[in-house]
Amino acid sequence: MKKIFTVGLLFIVFVLGINAQSGRKNSDELTSGFKRYPLFEEVTNASCGPCASSNPLLNAFIEQMSDSLIAITYHAWWPGVSDPMYQHNIQQNRDRIQFMKGNVNATPWLNVDGVIVDVWPFNSTNLIGAYNTRMAVMSPLGLELTHTRISVDTVEVRVKAALLSDLPAGSWKLRVYAVEHPINYATAPGSNGERFFPHVFRKSVPGSVGEIFPTTAGNYEFVYRYKFEPAWNDTNLYSIAVVQEDNTKEVVNTGSSKFTNILPVELASFEALQQKNGILVSWSTATELNNFGFEIEKSYDGVVFTTEAFVNGKGTSTDLTHYSHFMELNKNGAVSVRLKQIDLDGSVSYSRVETVEFGLLPTTVMLFDNYPNPFNPSTTISYSLPEATEITLSVYNTLGELVKVLDSGFKPEGNHKMEFKASELPSGVYLLTLNSPIGNSVKKINLLK
Repeated sequence: MKKIFTVGLLFIVFVLGINAQSGRKNSDELTSGFKRYPLFEEVTNASCGPCASSNPLLNAFIEQMSDSLIAITYHAWWPGVSDPMYQHNIQQNRDRIQFMKGNVNATPWLNVDGVIVDVWPFNSTNLIGAYNTRMAVMSPLGLELTHTRISVDTVEVRVKAALLSDLPAGSWKLRVYAVEHPINYATAPGSNGERFFPHVFRKSVPGSVGEIFPTTAGNYEFVYRYKFEPAWNDTNLYSIAVVQEDNTKEVVNTGSSKFTNILPVELASFEALQQKNGILVSWSTATELNNFGFEIEKSYDGVVFTTEAFVNGKGTSTDLTHYSHFMELNKNGAVSVRLKQIDLDGSVSYSRVETVEFGLLPTTVMLFDNYPNPFNPSTTISYSLPEATEITLSVYNTLGELVKVLDSGFKPEGNHKMEFKASELPSGVYLLTLNSPIGNSVKKINLLK
């Protein structure tokens, strides 16, 4: 149960329909867009009992997803007005909470990207659901931040914004927030016993109102400076940027100085699959912005990477583009592969690392253990074929009833993998079967919600 607060204010909510871009135009064409970093905004208080019992669940989820979302926590004036993180910046904490959609009147309270209101309770289904809902909406905006202590008492934040297409008409604002993570107290500052407070809102610049953000496609840069306050821990302080439509409250995207440079290329897919004499590296891009090209890098220890090959990029493009490179190998073992994307100005960014256990292909059809297992709501299915063949990959329940056909058709020899999304299925044990003319394989998988 939440701690309810009766607000003696009249909140007027303006509802303005924003036609967000769809993730796909059709089955094989992606719209232009940057990776979205959903904004998780929580309202809490150091004397809120339900906050103490529920915040660890939210904090664990955010920590697990720390490279995929941005979190910020505002401290309210109820139930304990003496909360030191509220007292540190009373006006702007009030401004932010009263700006949020949904007439915030309880703690804890969580909005995601401004428009998913009051996510509650803090369980995996609700948190993952809110995250996935926003990730399905492509963003035309990429944000890159630098956060620099330029003097004893001054922080400079530079925000680079790349807008690939015009924003819909509206009141779009850019706001930069100083965030301290974490704040640890030797003794609990409130009555609920909490001593650990993550992603604490410290300051908003330029003010609570923010700055008008241009709606015309292009590249922009903003520079802000704010005073570093003695109460802050320099090591734990960073900045985030949020571009938001003030009427609907929708966040188009966010950025953090904790993240590496935004990739001027939006990867739609990237995989490395074992073939008979090596590894086939394939990837596709949804958009490219000033892209010089890609270096394919490999490593046998996962630490030291060497360049295998270079593939030219498309410069600037909003079309779906496919790439591939065959990496011939002459020894067995784990091989890690990544892409090094090089911009026209020489700046670089890296993809995630794909690791392949390279070796002789098995002599039989083989299903590997899925990962993770147990899982919720999705897991990765991997299998290997000694030769090209027709296959059917299916899921059955323990009664032997067919639940779903995951994949079928003619497949080449080598290793294959795919993601199985089971959000619509109940918890339980299922049988994963791989059938082909040259052999069959069965594995148990455990869906735990």
